[in-house]
Amino acid sequence: MASAAYKLIYFNVRARAEPIRLLFHAAGVPFDDKRIDSKEWPKMKPSIPGGRLPVLLVTKEGEKPKFYDESMAIARLFARKFNLLGNTDEEFYKIERLIGQCGDLDREMINIFCADKERKSQLTEQFTEKFAPNIVKLICQSLTESGGDFLLGSKLSFGDLYLMSTMDQVNVVAPHLLDEKCAPIQSNRDAVLRDRPNVQTYLKGRPVSLL
Repeated sequence: MASAAYKLIYFNVRARAEPIRLLFHAAGVPFDDKRIDSKEWPKMKPSIPGGRLPVLLVTKEGEKPKFYDESMAIARLFARKFNLLGNTDEEFYKIERLIGQCGDLDREMINIFCADKERKSQLTEQFTEKFAPNIVKLICQSLTESGGDFLLGSKLSFGDLYLMSTMDQVNVVAPHLLDEKCAPIQSNRDAVLRDRPNVQTYLKGRPVSLL
């Protein structure tokens, strides 16, 4: 791991790169968090596999640099490398279930972000009143049933980090969703920050963005 250099390339927003950023910070693995603006992208795009971001450029001594694309493939690969993807089939399932639930929320929030003003108001109401509450309730139930601070009880996993990324966006779109009834989610976040000071340091200096 120490012989490799990592550069994560994405725009200056959280979005699809944020779970990867949190993963590397939680693992304590240094990486270059390369954030580009929209003016840089047209010139850079032809050199990027598939012409899409994020990508992770991995450089190892004596080897040709290699691009990894597709955000969730990158995240799952390095979650496994960092031993944050569970040790049993049941643990892996719990992580994947939580990622799936968060992914459902993420997709709806992206739709809200991209909508025009009139449609945005309608979608936000649907998200807040109909779509999100049941998923948030299921997530809280999973955390409560874990018997510990984390999704897997006493140990951090990629599921906890992905949850943090999603809930940061929920706080932008519908902050009142995470009220006192969602105490397990806040407790989980607090536990991650206690367990991984690198994550807390990163969050304190993270650029503010709407996505």
